[in-house]
Amino acid sequence: LLRVEKLAKKSGEAQSQLPVEMMKSFIYEAGEIIHRSGKEALLSFAEGDELRMMMVGMKRFTKMNPFNLKDSRRAVAQAMIDADKYCF
Repeated sequence: LLRVEKLAKKSGEAQSQLPVEMMKSFIYEAGEIIHRSGKEALLSFAEGDELRMMMVGMKRFTKMNPFNLKDSRRAVAQAMIDADKYCF
């Protein structure tokens, strides 16, 4: 995130659109892994009302802003297809 922010400041938002799409896709995937792992951990030791309250907290702290993941992935894939190599 910090690397992409630095790139956006240095070269402008138009030049850093693809890295932003890559970052958003990565953060989405990482957030899903964190949410799943946290849920599995909670299910291993909590029960009843305690579990429900902790699951609400897990949902609150792993919430992500919605965006079109498919379009982000397609933009990155198209850039690699156009360059005919991994260009990042």
